[in-house]
Formats: sequence, structure tokens, C-alpha cells
Amino acid sequence: MKKIYLSLLAVGAFAGANAQQMVPHRTQHKLIDNQAQQAPVASKGNKGSNKAASVALANAQNMYTVLLSGQSQVAYNPDVNSVVFVHRQNAADNGGVGGSGTIRFDVSTDGGATFTLNKLLTPGIFNNTAAPVTGGRYPNITIYNPAGNTDPANAYAVSSGVTLNSVNPGQWGIIQASSAKFDGSNNVDAYIDVYGDNTTFHTYNLQSTPDGTLWSLAGRLSTTTDNSDSVDYKSFSVLKGVFNTGTNSVDWSVAYTLPFERFVYNDPDNGLTSQVTSWSIAFSPDGQTGYAVVNGVDVNTTPRPAPKPYVYKTTDGGANWSALPDYDFAANQWVIDNVPGANDTGEPRPYFSDMDMVVDANGKLHMISEQLCQSLGNSSDSAGYVFSDIVTQKILHLATTDGVTWDVELLSDVYGEDYEWPAPAPPGPLQSNRPQASRTADGTKVFFSWNTSGPNETENILPDIYCAGLNVSTGLWTAAKNLTFNTNAEGAAWFHTVANISISNGADFDYELPIVYAEPGAADTDPCGFWYLKGVGFDDAEFAFAIGMSENPLDDKVAVFPNPTNGNLNVMLNGIGQVDITVTDVTGRVVAASRTSQLQHTIDLTSQPTGVYMITVRTENGQTSRRVVKQ
Repeated sequence: MKKIYLSLLAVGAFAGANAQQMVPHRTQHKLIDNQAQQAPVASKGNKGSNKAASVALANAQNMYTVLLSGQSQVAYNPDVNSVVFVHRQNAADNGGVGGSGTIRFDVSTDGGATFTLNKLLTPGIFNNTAAPVTGGRYPNITIYNPAGNTDPANAYAVSSGVTLNSVNPGQWGIIQASSAKFDGSNNVDAYIDVYGDNTTFHTYNLQSTPDGTLWSLAGRLSTTTDNSDSVDYKSFSVLKGVFNTGTNSVDWSVAYTLPFERFVYNDPDNGLTSQVTSWSIAFSPDGQTGYAVVNGVDVNTTPRPAPKPYVYKTTDGGANWSALPDYDFAANQWVIDNVPGANDTGEPRPYFSDMDMVVDANGKLHMISEQLCQSLGNSSDSAGYVFSDIVTQKILHLATTDGVTWDVELLSDVYGEDYEWPAPAPPGPLQSNRPQASRTADGTKVFFSWNTSGPNETENILPDIYCAGLNVSTGLWTAAKNLTFNTNAEGAAWFHTVANISISNGADFDYELPIVYAEPGAADTDPCGFWYLKGVGFDDAEFAFAIGMSENPLDDKVAVFPNPTNGNLNVMLNGIGQVDITVTDVTGRVVAASRTSQLQHTIDLTSQPTGVYMITVRTENGQTSRRVVKQ
């Protein structure tokens, strides 16, 4: 079963008088659901709850505020233990003033336990004094915290995002740059056009670094006469923000401009089609190593490849940037072994779509990206389209430091079409996989999450949040598990968005993910609510899988811990179905045996003498063993 999809990102987003939406491309997916569940593990002493709390946040006037996976709408800062979430307002909740384009934020100063809502970020839009800006859209947020500060009262919420304006009615071109203290005071909004010609577009992955500077990656609208209402996808700028204590606001400038016209863009004069699917920026914990990445197509490449990551890197805190070597993912051995050839020719053509990214403690870039397969250039389907086979869609983890060597690892196969939310006239907003990335503040652990409805749905209509973690020091992974299982968000975690910094030493898990999900109305234009999902994550003991390190595929799917043990053992089974587990002593005597299909199985050896035991896990496809020591 195959289907053709436009590769133009949100081609319908720029037409119409109010330009309300940017609609992601429609894709068809296949997911291998490992049935993992969100539950506390023994290493935390059952400290966590099996029912995470959903904390109510504020509302937006419609759904068109959370739809873009490139947005950073949640931020966490451990120095002030605070979480912020940014959104467009619901005018009905704010005296009917300010319309739907006023930008507000919700804030928690106790690590996500409680929130105060609807703090104003854009007083100019609210009071109708921000001309030529007429309304904000798709906001991002981060936290500016003065050096050495631990008092949330002294921290600021900083936002940026595209706006509508009266210069080009109903179109983009100016970004809002606003900030406010957590109590809503000192709120200042400014409106800037980075390029000076009313063409500045989305600013993605807004974040702060330890020296207090702020960063994002901005795109540009087309400047051609016949294409002035579309994104050109050829110009991108690294934006640097410096907090101005005199004005209580951020001064933004262009730190680096990616080579002009590098990327293929939508130009009716020469028939080129938009081939940029996503872009982002991220920095290491010390703020020195950063990467700016565009998933796109180089206009100068012949024959033209599918969209892939083009990477720019800094090692001096953003002062200087340089392009890393272009990498041919079609020649990567994992891709050759796992991605069917385009048009059944045998030639692998990975097509990189939505993505998110972080940088670890070692300065290594980590991406999570949705990957499809593109038709060949000699196909009649290839002019701006993705020709996608149902078995070729995957969620990948990719990592590099030099652009020459890449780690390419499968996080999940995916299935079920993106669900199109009911709308007055299609295309409506689509519930996609929404890949998201996060890391600990020290960069020693990284986490990757995505939305899926599981194997029983042909559309992503009952979205849950799946997540996997990587210990960058040991190279060990957690099992991918369903964070929303047995929570209020189960089957209803719409359009999830995750902070790029996670919570360490949380109340329920060693590492907790600050996550916000949406609760849409009956239609896309109805008020939309939001919820903070508190108390979901991982414990240290769950980092137990070595992906791709063994010739036996079962080795990467089974973990036994703790080892050594006092007698209570946990066996983690990463999506391999029903297994038989036997435990033998050094003489070969079977001391325990069981059958299970659960993610986590407990073995009790407390009545056995101290010594060495062998744990063997058998499936219909083979077996694997672990040596453990009972103390």
C-alpha cells in the first residue's frame, strides 16, 4: 500500500486572509508497539505513583498555537526549579480583550506541582498598540535567569514567535520578542524584522545558555514578487539575544546567516519546490558547543537528494560557525539494511521530516527525526512529493560531532496515519508523531519522545507519549515506554511538547520530563485547553540496553538488574512478546522458572544461597542469558 504526499511543509498555511494555521504534511506510518508501561521501578523504592498527575493549565482561543514540533513551548530551569509554558490566549478568559493573538504564559515555581496562569507577555497586542503587528502565532519560550540567582522572583520568561501584521495583511514577516517576570510584572513586547524587509519567519527552539545569552534559528519568507506570500526555505539565521537590564527586555541580533539560497525553495519561475521540512538549534550544557540544523535539500546538488540534515557548528559559544561535511545517509549501512529502495529500485532514499535536537555533555549532537522514503528524480511522482511506502517510516535517533561519523539507531517503527482533527474545511491540524528531545541540565542523559496511538489504530486518533532515554556516558538505553499509560492523559495526549531541559532527582523518578499536552475542542476553531503531565520519566536502573552492540538481537532487548543483587531481580523485556525465563545455579539446577509477556518481570532469589546464577530468556526466535551475582 502506497500513498503520495506533498513535501511542501504547510502549503495551505500561507493562503487565506487570517493565516491562522501552519499545517504539517500528512504521512502514513507503521509502529511497533513494545507495550512498555509508565510505572515506578525498584531502584526508586516505589517512590513514584502509577497514576501521574495532570495539572490544568490555561486555554487558547483555538488549536493553532501548539501544532509545530519545532516550537519550544515548555521550558524548565533547575536553578529556580521553575517550569513555564507559553500559548496564545483565550480572549473569553481575559475580559474578552486582546483577541486570540495575545501571547501569555503559565508558570510553576515548584517544579510543576502547581501553576499560576495567563501571565501577559505581549501588552501591545492586548491593548492594540503594537502596530503594525496584529497578532502573535506559534510562540516559543525559555527562561532567562541572572547568573547565580536561585529566586524565581528574579527570573524572566522570554518568548519569541511569528506574528501577523498590517504591512502584508494576513501574512507573516515580523517576530514578537517579549519578556516578563514570573509574576507578570516588567512585561515588555518588541517586534523585530531580522532581515529588514518584513520577511522574518518562525524562530525555532528558543533557549538560554549559562552565560545568559539566548538563541534561536529563524527562517525567512520569500522576497520574489510572484511568491511573496510563501516561505522560501532558502535563508536561515542564527539569532542571538542579550538581556538588557535597562529595558528589562532582550536585544536580538543575527549571529550567523547560513549561506543564502543554499536550500531548494518554492519558486514558480524555475519549477523548484520547497524541500525544507524542519530546522532547529541547540547548545551543550556549558554553552560553548552548538549546532544549527536544517532538514532540507541543497539546491546545488545534482541529482537532488531527499531532505537530510545539513549541520552548522560552533565551539566558541556562538561567535563563529562553520558547516560540517555533508553526509550521504543513503550510503549508511543501517539505512541500506533497513530502508527499502525508492520506487522498488533498491536504492535507499531516506527522507528526513520533523525533528528535534539537544547537545550532550560531550558536545555531541543528538537528533530525533521522522524518516520517510522519497521517490527517485525520474519518477513522475517526485516533483515536490513524497512517495511513501507504509513499511519505510521510522523514528530515528541520529548523533554526530563532526558530520563525518553518524550514529543511526531505530527508536521506533511507526504506523497509523496522522489524524486530521475535525475542521470547517480541510486540511485541518494533524496529530503527527511530534518528535521531541530533552536532556538533563548536565547533559549526561538525553531523552526522546513521540506521539503514537499504538498498533490497533489506523490513524493517530488516541495519542500516547512514548519515550526512550540514553545514558551518554555508558551508551546504555532505557526501553521505550508509554509515559501516559494509566494516567489521565492515556489515549488523549494531543500535540505533546517537552522542555529541552529535564528535571533531575524528581519526586517520582530520577529523571522527569516536563511535558504539556493539549485538550482540543470539538473543532479546530474551538477553545483548546492544556495540561502539564507531572511525574513521568525514568530511573537510573532503567538505562540497561546496549543498542546495536551485539550480533544477537535479543541481547539489546533484555536487561537484568540490579547486579549484584540481594535476591530481588528485575528483568526488563523490550517488546519481544511472550518469553520463558529460567534461573539456574552453577551446577545447572533450575531454581526458578516463569512465563511472561510483561515489560518488567520480578524474580525472587532471596531464599537462595549467595553465589552466581544464570538468567536465561527464551523466545520462539532464540534466547539470551545473563550472569548475575547474589550477595
